[in-house]
Amino acid sequence: MPRNSVPRQPGLALIENRKKRIMKKFSLTSEDYDLLITHYTQCGICGIKFSIWHPPHFDHDHSTTRLRGLLCYNCNVGLGHFQDKIVMLQSAIEYLKKGGKLY
Repeated sequence: MPRNSVPRQPGLALIENRKKRIMKKFSLTSEDYDLLITHYTQCGICGIKFSIWHPPHFDHDHSTTRLRGLLCYNCNVGLGHFQDKIVMLQSAIEYLKKGGKLY
């Protein structure tokens, strides 16, 4: 590497690319994006604090693409597996309440 060149920061490039993708998908300005990231610092479901290792995921209604909030990866994927259906989530809660007593 030449002496006067700035070292690359691949992590920073990934963050910037992700930001641009999200801004485009949800028609956000850079200011809107920064405001959301600054205001919502933890998952809206489990409360885990967002960080470089736990970045926020933009939860949205798949039929309208309207943003609902920021979630961690696990909570966002969990909602996806339940197809955003409240009835399925309620059934899952009832199942857990039973304590998994198969026999």
